[in-house]
Amino acid sequence: MPRIKNNKPLVVGAMVSIACCGLMATSLISSHPVDASPGPSGYFTDTAWRSYSEFPGHNAVVALSKTAPTPLRTGVQWQTPEFDAVPLSRQPLGTQAFGGMVNAAVTMTQNLGNGVGVSAWGRDIYAASSAGYIYAVNALTGHMQWKFRTLNVDMSNPLVAHDTVYAGTGNVAFNFPALMTFAAGQPTVRGGGYGGVYALNAQTGQLRWFHPLSGEQMPTPALYRGTLYFANGNGYFYALSAATGKTQWKLLLGGFDSMSSTTIWTNPLTHQSYAILGTTEPNVLNAINLSTHRLAWTLTVPGITLTGMGDSTPTYSRTANMLIESESVRMESGSNGQTSNFGVYGINPQTGTVVWQDSLGRGPVPAAYRGAVSTSHNGVIYVSDTATSTLFAINAKTGAVLWHSAIPNVLSAGAGRGAPTYADGIIWIATAQNINAFNARTGDLLSSYHVGGRFGIVNPVIAGGTMYIDNSYDWIMAIPLKKIVPQIRL
Repeated sequence: MPRIKNNKPLVVGAMVSIACCGLMATSLISSHPVDASPGPSGYFTDTAWRSYSEFPGHNAVVALSKTAPTPLRTGVQWQTPEFDAVPLSRQPLGTQAFGGMVNAAVTMTQNLGNGVGVSAWGRDIYAASSAGYIYAVNALTGHMQWKFRTLNVDMSNPLVAHDTVYAGTGNVAFNFPALMTFAAGQPTVRGGGYGGVYALNAQTGQLRWFHPLSGEQMPTPALYRGTLYFANGNGYFYALSAATGKTQWKLLLGGFDSMSSTTIWTNPLTHQSYAILGTTEPNVLNAINLSTHRLAWTLTVPGITLTGMGDSTPTYSRTANMLIESESVRMESGSNGQTSNFGVYGINPQTGTVVWQDSLGRGPVPAAYRGAVSTSHNGVIYVSDTATSTLFAINAKTGAVLWHSAIPNVLSAGAGRGAPTYADGIIWIATAQNINAFNARTGDLLSSYHVGGRFGIVNPVIAGGTMYIDNSYDWIMAIPLKKIVPQIRL
């Protein structure tokens, strides 16, 4: 086994200048192609992990290579603690200080554990933690290959291509002047401390380059044709060279992007590509033409609450040629306190017009992140209503609800915020302390497998007979699918 490498954080002033508005990057590598890069003797066939949850449809299923070890096909099991791992059996830390179990669990996600899911490439599983580390763990054994200390909170899904890992850093904080500006409804910068994008050697964790940015970089970029595309907390949309980290161009959007990761859509008729992402203040969905570097369209959806579009990652259904947005909408006061509805929208990606919309149900307002990431598979959208903790299957072309099923064992509103995964005729979704498995055709609950801890906006990554996942308690895990659903046929 290789020795664990604990790579030190970037030394400000020694490696790169942070002082100027995020326009410079120090490059430690030469240019090379980045979009197709199989890992050396890799376990997985995928040549790159290019976007949030790997694909525009967010269905994170990774094929095993012919030379992958047999245990990966039947399922391996391990639990690897990260830097500040908390025992999975414990209650959330600071329940009294943060006003109860729900708020304490949210605080753990934002400051300690894994806010989003893992990535799979080569032989390793990659994760980014809010404790300020990026990790590489062997997919077969769970052995930690290396960890890299960053300058801030890490809440982006690591991208991997051509032996390079890309991850963003930055937090959700407003300083007081920015908070006052935001409260007044004016453009502001979100994120305290250092923000930016790291590029690391995928095998060793050594720094390749760092691009500093004003504002947080929590959303996951999209890697497309050698360029990283993303918006962040300072109101700009960026195009960075994946090889060098240098800015190729940028566009002022005005609103900040909290957690809306970039989805790339290519028009099947014109072959023109667009970056799709949401921003807040203004609260809109943006489509950016990657050839002209200009906005193609923006969409405002009435009633979206708080950070809204800036927190919601769009999903693309290739079968229906439809963009999908899901949001918490129309917060109101009711007999049981504050409530919200949950809306899902089908959007024409060429024009930005709403084709259909569903109102899925009113319930308690979730703490912090209120939306949910949806998954597209074969023309069907799978998404959890965070207000009522209900899983829905929706026709992506028409918006017709095919089935809905209550998610069991939820601790509070907001369960199932991460994208579900479709594999082996089953919908797998991480909610609260459990992995739940539903029959994809009927919505019948097959199993609710207790893990412990808490799952944030994470999506299961499935390869062969194994599920890879991380959580808010700072753990990276491999779980055999047969442990969750014993009757499954692999």
